[in-house]
Amino acid sequence: MFTGPNIITDGLIACLDATNTISAPDADSNWTSMIQPRSSISKTGSPSLTTIDGVRTWEFTATSQYFESSILESDNQPYLNATLEAWIYPKANISSGDRGTIARVAGNRALYMSFNKSNRKLSTYWYSHATNGYHETGAAMADDKWHHICSVHNYNDDNLYQYTNMVKTTATGTQADSTTYASVNTGQTIEIGMESTSRQFAGGIAIFRVYNTALTDAQVIQNYNAVCNKFGKPTVTSVWDI
Repeated sequence: MFTGPNIITDGLIACLDATNTISAPDADSNWTSMIQPRSSISKTGSPSLTTIDGVRTWEFTATSQYFESSILESDNQPYLNATLEAWIYPKANISSGDRGTIARVAGNRALYMSFNKSNRKLSTYWYSHATNGYHETGAAMADDKWHHICSVHNYNDDNLYQYTNMVKTTATGTQADSTTYASVNTGQTIEIGMESTSRQFAGGIAIFRVYNTALTDAQVIQNYNAVCNKFGKPTVTSVWDI
């Protein structure tokens, strides 16, 4: 497995990195996870492998551009704890609808990382949890800039933690309804860039990771610092908790 220096690997079940030519060899390729055995996620439409503000990324510029494949094994899919993490570069909307799907892990109980098209916020949803619905407690993200986002579902303390550019917000009491979901995992399919035409993401997605564990603040900081210089961001020593 090669995920890059200093990336947390405990619980990491998919790691897609367009800045790495092993993961994204060329514009005609599918997108390959860095986790062994390296599984490819099939490309549909014509997302382009390009460079935005010096960062190698897949860019989504029209509807029906996305990646989708069933690559997660049944014994490692998230079902209690989960972390989704990405580096994104949002642009002006290219379709009507409420959200752009950054990524969805689906098949049983879908786990969403979305971009709200109206308020420009990270939007998180995991079906069959105690408080169903989209959670959007973070800061708005400006278009045409790189942003780090992370959603941590922590069953043990019953909270959802959302990080936008290392500003952390908490949605309390959202996870620990074990009677409805403890034995049901997310499913094996990963979709990146679109769920439906109305939920097409517009812009760049450079890195996407899925964990079946709940990363701590220190681990989120470690992952951020490992690559932040690529995106023109400063290193941090703590999160801004609001």
